[in-house]
Amino acid sequence: MAFLATADGRYVLPTLAKDQLTDVWAVTDGTIFITTEKEENDSSSMVMWAKELRWHSFPSTTPFHGVTGTYTGGGSYPVFTIRLNVIHRFDGDEWSALSATPMNISLDICAYDSESLWIAATNGVAFRNNNGSYTWVHTGGSFDGISAVSLDSMMVIRELDGAWDIMMRSKTDFKSVYNSVDPLKDLCWVEPDYAIAVGGNGATVEYDGSGWIKRSVDPPVNFKAVAAWKDSGQRHAIAVGDSGGVFTYTSGQWTGISSPKITCTELMGVSPSLMFALHEGRLMKYDGNWHELPAAGTLSLHDFFCLNEDTVYAVGKQDIDTFVARYDGATWSTSWISSMENAHDIWAADKNHVFVACDYGTVYDNRFGYWAPTTVVQPVQHLRGIWGASATSVYVVGDNGTISYWDGSVWTQMTSGTSSNLLAVWGSSDQNVVAVSDDGTVLRFDGNVWSPMASGLEPDSNPMVWCDGTNNIWVGTSTGKMVHFNGTGWDPRDTQLGDFIHTGMWGIGKDFFILAENDLLLRYQPPPAE
Repeated sequence: MAFLATADGRYVLPTLAKDQLTDVWAVTDGTIFITTEKEENDSSSMVMWAKELRWHSFPSTTPFHGVTGTYTGGGSYPVFTIRLNVIHRFDGDEWSALSATPMNISLDICAYDSESLWIAATNGVAFRNNNGSYTWVHTGGSFDGISAVSLDSMMVIRELDGAWDIMMRSKTDFKSVYNSVDPLKDLCWVEPDYAIAVGGNGATVEYDGSGWIKRSVDPPVNFKAVAAWKDSGQRHAIAVGDSGGVFTYTSGQWTGISSPKITCTELMGVSPSLMFALHEGRLMKYDGNWHELPAAGTLSLHDFFCLNEDTVYAVGKQDIDTFVARYDGATWSTSWISSMENAHDIWAADKNHVFVACDYGTVYDNRFGYWAPTTVVQPVQHLRGIWGASATSVYVVGDNGTISYWDGSVWTQMTSGTSSNLLAVWGSSDQNVVAVSDDGTVLRFDGNVWSPMASGLEPDSNPMVWCDGTNNIWVGTSTGKMVHFNGTGWDPRDTQLGDFIHTGMWGIGKDFFILAENDLLLRYQPPPAE
């Protein structure tokens, strides 16, 4: 996965590969280079580059381990990448292979000018000068994380016998200048009097031109990579670490957060900046970060519906008893409704009109001031999803093509035209209601009849649907397949997260969100009209 970080948030970059990404290098005009790694002889390894998110690729049967360059945008190239012991040079139009290095497996490179390169490898450090010849600087140990400020001033990290050294070359002198018991993973040398190195257990050391100062981050986090710069003389850095954490460094202090990745389900909200989800049966609140709300006693919540920030209804089951719980912004109150059915979905028009879809063709509602069951289909079928346009217009769907409609007085069965198990339903009005099944069937109600839509949706045991109009219908699967209806046809919308389980979707207006495992919350923004 690759992200572009801006002041407005982080954006998933639609990379060409779903393999391990090994390095990234970007320039000021927005051109981005990314290297990927696969097993040897697998042709899907590549170096990718993009300008304005238009991707190109250079495939290889061997993994790439680094990318660097001197191109800063608007000027002349090159950019370099390395795989095993071969360096490739990009001139802005095509890649060409340079002469092989004397190294084994190269792990990192640093370009000083259009021809000169420092190379760190598993068997030493070498320098490629502008006539294409290589000079060994050091052998012995495995080297990684290399950075230079001049032709004869370079720093590199060496691992040897379970210890990590920062080694510095000044002119012809090459020696160890710092030793660490914590693993050092990367370093960046900005100017003669500023360098920073990071690694495991929050290891951070800063060079001030004369010596090294040990810094720390609390709680400790395993740093993976670092980039540094100066601004008006002030020292800055940014590092990435465990669990997707991004940390910023200013004046000797790290700020940022990294937490264990969790998986939330059942996304819904009241605005783009205020949403709810479930984590292990407990309600979570999102306001820019996830917060765990008070537990509903010992009860585990299964599904929920929010009317506003202070009114959330949830359903669940404890032992054989099914319950509805209400959160008022501070505490929970619980009503036990059945000892027979499982509650699968809940929808509310207001506090006095809450509907719960259950097994055996039963819908519970509280319109009389207490919870009462109604059998809404015959023969009975398990009901899976429920949605309403108002308190007097509610649709429920279930197994074997079951659809039933509440008009405020009675439930009436509707003809669906399918025998598929309908598992989810959502709408924007009585003239636009959409239901999806476990075999990929998508049905739409136009106010008169239910009709199939050829969406191309794949079969899935947990399909999802959301819409806010006839030209904005989203359906998807838990395996990451997502399609969008624009009023005339369906288009796939690749989230680039096919390897992740999608656990919820919800939207409001033009804002559409997808929830996925491992702490992922995606916000969709339409592409430019052109």
